Amino acid sequence: MDLWQTLANTNRPILLYGMGNGADKIVQRLAQHGASVADFFASDGFVRGQLFHGKPVLSRTEALSRYPDAIVLLAFGSARDEVLDAINEIRATHTLLVPDVPVFGDNLFTKEFYTENEASFTAARDLLGDERSKVLFDDLVRFKLSGDPSHLWDTQSLSDTITECLHPADYRFCLDLGAYVGDTAEMMLGLCPQVTRIDAWEPDPKTFVKLTRFADSHPTVHPIRSASLDYTGQVDFAVSGNRNAGIDAPGKVAPVSCTAIDDRYLEDPPDFIKIDVEGAERPTLIGAAETLRCHRPDLLISLYHRSEDLYDLPLLLHSICPDYKLSLRRDKGLPAWDIVLTATCCATE
Repeated sequence: MDLWQTLANTNRPILLYGMGNGADKIVQRLAQHGASVADFFASDGFVRGQLFHGKPVLSRTEALSRYPDAIVLLAFGSARDEVLDAINEIRATHTLLVPDVPVFGDNLFTKEFYTENEASFTAARDLLGDERSKVLFDDLVRFKLSGDPSHLWDTQSLSDTITECLHPADYRFCLDLGAYVGDTAEMMLGLCPQVTRIDAWEPDPKTFVKLTRFADSHPTVHPIRSASLDYTGQVDFAVSGNRNAGIDAPGKVAPVSCTAIDDRYLEDPPDFIKIDVEGAERPTLIGAAETLRCHRPDLLISLYHRSEDLYDLPLLLHSICPDYKLSLRRDKGLPAWDIVLTATCCATE
């Protein structure tokens, strides 16, 4: 059975730890499988008489004491050590599971979803060039099916991943797609001693203002307000002003510029491209196909926004340019976010 079948068949009460968009998605998915939440709770210091889905939000202490045999579902994400420690404390007394609900798209990672796409999963795993990547791939599949966070201990910081799997010492021109407020650009400035130019793309208007402020004090960084897709023009974009902004995201929508990488960089190629574009990774790769084939820049691609990303994006990249050596890594945190695919056509030192 997968996680959702387990929850549908249990007689134990189900508690949701956390509120917000992630919790909404879990409640919806539970209902689709004929399951429901007994109560919601938050950390002790965050309970102030709130209601969530019509129920008063309990404190962690109250919820765990009231339901000693409950299954606890984590409904938010964090990489902070103190939060992860608190989550592990719950695991010491209760069954704690972490539902894998996609950030974008409708495909839920169920046993049926895996079985229907098993050949593609196997083909994507076979493309990975090192054993650590294959072990992580298997662990991610086990986690997504079971919700058991014990499968997520294989992690590595993003900066260590870049240093180990790519060639930052050689980069002079970097392209940062989904630049947010400049956090990746700042990292690349520290990792790339020869870098002279970072084009930082960010389509969300509020976030772009913050990115521009960062660039004002970092002249190497050039902010560009555009989304990356497989065509050049305009696209409707949910302008949330945070990391949830995206083409398929909920919220207020406004037209923003979008650009295919080939239309801008085929004759001006970067040495490195980071692609973290909130579910638009597939069209971004399609729009960059000729640049990748002709110039083979190193790549760092987010692999967690859609359930199909784990197999679909490695297979797509291989079809565009089979010369790339692929590796899979994941940064610390729950749930299984910050999964990245690295790609390079040069031998790693």
